[in-house]
Parts: sequence; C-alpha cells; structure tokens
Amino acid sequence: QTASHPVVGMLRLVWVLAALSSVSGFASSPGVSPLLRAGLHGAGFGTRCRIHRPHPAAGVGALRAEAGDKADGWRGPGNPNKEIKVFEPSLSDDIVADLQGKRFGAGKAFYGEAERLKNKDYEALKEEALAEALYRPERPDSVLVIGATGTFGQWITLKVMANGLNTRILARDFDKAETMFGRDGANLDIYFGDVTNPDQVDNACEDAQTVIFCAAGNLPFGPNSYSRIDTEGVTNMLEAVKRYPSIRRVVLLSSDGDFGVGALAERRKAEGLVRSACPVDYAIVRASGKTAKPGGLCGVAVTQGGGGGGKGGVTPGDVGDAIAALLLMDEVAAKADAAAAAGQSPPAVPRAAKKVTLTVANLPGTPPPKDSLGALVPVLAKLSAD
Repeated sequence: QTASHPVVGMLRLVWVLAALSSVSGFASSPGVSPLLRAGLHGAGFGTRCRIHRPHPAAGVGALRAEAGDKADGWRGPGNPNKEIKVFEPSLSDDIVADLQGKRFGAGKAFYGEAERLKNKDYEALKEEALAEALYRPERPDSVLVIGATGTFGQWITLKVMANGLNTRILARDFDKAETMFGRDGANLDIYFGDVTNPDQVDNACEDAQTVIFCAAGNLPFGPNSYSRIDTEGVTNMLEAVKRYPSIRRVVLLSSDGDFGVGALAERRKAEGLVRSACPVDYAIVRASGKTAKPGGLCGVAVTQGGGGGGKGGVTPGDVGDAIAALLLMDEVAAKADAAAAAGQSPPAVPRAAKKVTLTVANLPGTPPPKDSLGALVPVLAKLSAD
C-alpha cells in the first residue's frame, strides 16, 4: 500500500533527480593527483593562483600549489595528467538530506533547520569542495632527487629518506615512481617532469634545500642522449637553483669511467658546468663504475677527485650512503651555524668542503664498517675544496 502512495512516488522522483544531479556534479579537474595536493587550487579549472595557509596538522608546514590547464603550467607536487572526481553540493542533494533528516514541515523543530532553506551559495561550495580535494601538505626543506627512478637514483633516494631527510623527486613516469616509492605524498613528494623541461625542473626545485642530480643519458643520440640528459639537464637544474635561495648545495652524480660512446665526455661537461656556474655549494660524486650487488658487503673508499683506488666498481647503495652522510653533515653544520648566530656556543662539528669532487669505490676483500655513516663522516670532513 505504501509503495503505491503518490507521496512516495514523488519522493522517488526527487531521489532519482537528485542522484542524476549528483552524478553530473562530479567535476574533473584539468588533471590532479588523486591524493590531497600541497595547498589549495583556486576557483575555476582554467585559473592559476597560489594560496598560502598553515596545515591543520602541527609541524607540517605551509601549503603551496599552483595549477594550470596543462602539465607545462603545473606547479607543486602531484600528477597533472591524472584526474580526480569531486562531488559538487547541490540543492537537490539538500532536499534529499532534508527528507532523510525529517526536516520538512514541523520536523525542523525537532531535527534542526532545513538545509535547503539556508540560502547556500552552491557555486562557492563547489569551489570549496574542489579546493579540499586538492589539499595536501608539502614537506618543507626537502632534498630533491632528479633521476630517482634510475639504478643509482633509487638507492640514493632510499638512503636519504632512511636518514630522516624530507625528500622529493622529479619523475617523468609518475606511475613508475609511485610503484617504487609509494603513493605521492605518503613517503615523499613526487613532482612530475623531465630534466629537459626548464619549467618542470624549476617547479621541482622551488623551496628545496638540496638538489641531487643523478639522471643520466643512455644513448649517444635521441631524446635520452648523453648530451640531452647530462648536459642540457644539468644546465636547466643550475638555472633553477639560481632562482631559489633556499637551496644550499647541489650534488652531481658523475662517473669515474666511460660506459658508452661519448658518455664520459658529457659527464665531464656537466661537471664543468657545475664548477663554473653553480651559485651554491656543490659536491661532484664520481661512482667508480657500477656493481650489481647489495651495498655494505665490503669496505668503501672515498678519495679526493678522480681515481677511488677501488677495484670492481661500487654498489649504488654505498654511493647512497656517501651522499646521505654528506647531506647529514650539511644539516648538522647548518644547525650549528644557526645556534651560533643566535648567540649560543655550539660544539665544533665535522663539515664537508663547500665545493668538492670525490670518488666512491668499493674495496673487495675488506670488511664493511659496522657504522657506514660513522665511518664516512670523518673521511668526508678531510677532503679539501676544489
């Protein structure tokens, strides 16, 4: 009897209309990360804006994001080529909510004011819903790793994260990066881009603290050529570094040997660019070849300049340890300097040279140190500046 009542039929019609309105109200942005992004995108899909405000969670830091219609205009972490759906509030939804909440007629005396009668600005609510969907904290004072999905880059990224440093990476294959390191925003911040795109490199460098460049070409010609990745990529990185005073050191991963026709020559060009044009401290880290073995199996030699004195190359994990140790030394030194500037008397701390070239190599047959970082720090502190 109830099913045939005309009021029930009307309610069903209202529910169906509301459902259709809700489905049509799902809006796709011009491409955003499925996770909450670092900050708030402004109203409208075609606009670009920047809004700063503290995150509700203590200690997370300021939020930042800037969106555009295309990946080239994208600012902040996240994948501009992935869409999310955002539920848009509507009057029909409020009507259904009032029906379910018994707020029609005298019911509001018991169940509160009807939602449909609150004179809501639904356009503003839609914009707010989009902003909330695009909202995620961004890690402050991060170490940017360019080339993080490569063989050496993976280990360097993991070692940096394992030592408690906030980390971000630049990746042109966003899905591959998330497969390696977890969803964007979970363990680190993933910035979409390619080293040959100056705007995308600039986006990843903004507000970073250290930049590690370990991308490398793999052919003498083509889009992944040595000159295009090693030389052009380093040039783009250095230009971006000049624009951001937050960056205090650049680390360039290089090689102590040739691994392809013309590869070593381009690596040396990249080194020359860093020595001549880097506006901040730098460390050029030459890997003595590559060994496809786990790190920490034997001793590690770190020497000034080229020629590490090791045999059989070096594992990516051991190179990652050396770079992580250097960055931790920078972190401790920065805190000591800040304490001294505040009138305190911090203890003397080991410091890495401001501009240094070093080679990392394995020493087969020698036992690994029990504390790799503890063993590396005094060695790095003894290296003289270029």
